[in-house]
Amino acid sequence: MRLLKRSNGQTSTFAGSCTNQGNADGGFKSAKFERIRDIIYRAGWNSLFIIDADNRAIRELDLATMTVSTLIQLRPTSFFGLPARLTLDPSEENIYFSGSSMLAKVNIATKALTLLTPITSETGFKDGALSTAKINNPSEIIFLNDDTILIADALNQRLRVINLKTSSISSICKAPPRTLLAE
Repeated sequence: MRLLKRSNGQTSTFAGSCTNQGNADGGFKSAKFERIRDIIYRAGWNSLFIIDADNRAIRELDLATMTVSTLIQLRPTSFFGLPARLTLDPSEENIYFSGSSMLAKVNIATKALTLLTPITSETGFKDGALSTAKINNPSEIIFLNDDTILIADALNQRLRVINLKTSSISSICKAPPRTLLAE
């Protein structure tokens, strides 16, 4: 990971090393990562959470102690695929994350994992109960309020709304079909 100084555009090593990839917790200088895919800031605790995609892990960077620790290892590899996106709930107690065809959350304090949608290798589209819903490559996840998540379901070309109170998902926008222009 690199640190960018916005005032002059200079970068410096923040954690890990560009030329020494792997999977290691510890101090910022000795930590190792494989393909960082997403990053969020937990302001109330002064820490960052990242998806370390090839290590199939969510990792925490504690900015006060300058240490890296693995919050949760997402194994076996075929079970989750590669984790893709992260968001933090408004209470800063849970991290919600996506894979290519699933959505889950992990409680930061207990490390308890809860699946919101089924884990399947079958992608597709299905609104309704989260227990039977299908998503296809969410490219972004954000909280709109304490109980509502908006996801950009990239390959289904839709914005999807997840209602955590009712454990349901619905679509609010679908891209029009693409047409070829005649010359």
